[in-house]
Amino acid sequence: MRNFLQKIDTFKIIFIIFVIFFSITLFLSVPSLFNYNSLHSKLSKQIESDYNLDISNISKLTYRFVPAPHIIVESSELRLNKSDPDPIANLKNSKVFISIIELYKNRDFEIKKIKISDENLYFTKNSFKFLINHLGNKNINNLVVEKSKFFFENNNKEISTISTINKLNYFQNFKTNQKKLKIKGDIFDTKFDFLWNKDLNKKDYTNFDLKFRNPNILFQNILYSEDEINKKGNLKISFLSNILNIDYNLNNETIKIESKSLKSSILLVNGSINKNPFYFNIETTIRNQKIKDLIKVILYNFSNYRDKIHKNLNGKLKLNFDTIQNAYLSSGNIFLDVSGSKLNILDNKIDIRNIGTIKMHDNLFYEDEGEIYFVSKLEIIIDNQDEFYRRFLVPIKNRINMKKMYMIFEKNIDKDIYSISSINFNNDKDLVFNLDNIRQLPKNYFENFQQFRSIIKNSFN
Repeated sequence: MRNFLQKIDTFKIIFIIFVIFFSITLFLSVPSLFNYNSLHSKLSKQIESDYNLDISNISKLTYRFVPAPHIIVESSELRLNKSDPDPIANLKNSKVFISIIELYKNRDFEIKKIKISDENLYFTKNSFKFLINHLGNKNINNLVVEKSKFFFENNNKEISTISTINKLNYFQNFKTNQKKLKIKGDIFDTKFDFLWNKDLNKKDYTNFDLKFRNPNILFQNILYSEDEINKKGNLKISFLSNILNIDYNLNNETIKIESKSLKSSILLVNGSINKNPFYFNIETTIRNQKIKDLIKVILYNFSNYRDKIHKNLNGKLKLNFDTIQNAYLSSGNIFLDVSGSKLNILDNKIDIRNIGTIKMHDNLFYEDEGEIYFVSKLEIIIDNQDEFYRRFLVPIKNRINMKKMYMIFEKNIDKDIYSISSINFNNDKDLVFNLDNIRQLPKNYFENFQQFRSIIKNSFN
């Protein structure tokens, strides 16, 4: 009898489980019988209301309840603003997750999440402005973008930036009044994590963190709005063990920046940028760097960009080199002008410890057998002759009254190979500085200071 009752209880339990499972399945499946094609307009309006996004030209709608109740939109066009003539994406099989209770009760949509996958999204200057406005002023529920690509088109419809998005989550917590944008992606073959946050209780405050991996660089930005026009913020850039900490103020016309001097700061940036017309006046200080690294970076960038500057980019840039890691060179600067799509050197000098200064006059680049070379005429101003002769081990009998020294300096920009030629004392010979004349000069090659010192010493014989 007891075994019989146990069998009945077991049967009841199995039956109850079956009924519950069947009921839930039926409850979730019945909406698939609805005619969703008549709800295109209602769905579009609800997305506009909850997400402030424009979804238009919706085609077939299909209901699915696994893994959660959702509607598959077979195709549609996505815009950030109705006034944008072109969609940022032609979506395929996007998923709109809904509340099934609301669908049963009112044949209406309560949207919990929108998920977009495997799409190409195209941004123009205009649609990017709509995105910035959406971040700052529009409500959003929960938007997820996965395994997609972001493109930016210039005015000529040319693609200038491509970013792969592994996952994007753009949402608003209506309880805490926080709005967030999280992105994991890849740009220029570098993985990054981006987190943007806006506290809607403090409408004048936003912040973001942008972290690149390999190389590991972290950007942390805080922005305050003093009023509708004036804003101020702080940008902190961390890389290796170095930190660049910048305060800035901006309005509709200018951006002013000022670095905080920290012990760990190898770079300081100060100056201003006018927006219209665009013009910058920036002074930077680079600290505690090896002279070889400075020469390599400067020549590489000067070679690549000296005549390839964007026509709308104009201004002046002063590079200061402080506490150079070298036994003979202590500090220096280069003053650059950016105008007419060209990068020009206006002035420069490098200080030689207890001896004088080096100034670079004419310069050029040339290619030989696939190698790029930089050539310049150098003027060395000797303020302390005794120290100069002592450093370069010049015998007393060979010394002269020398106030200046001139030479042609050459470097392979990809290798630590240097040469000097046409060494003259006090007077600069009338050498016409052009490539044909430079190629004919006998060159003295060196790879380190000891070899350079030997060349200088022998020039006094």
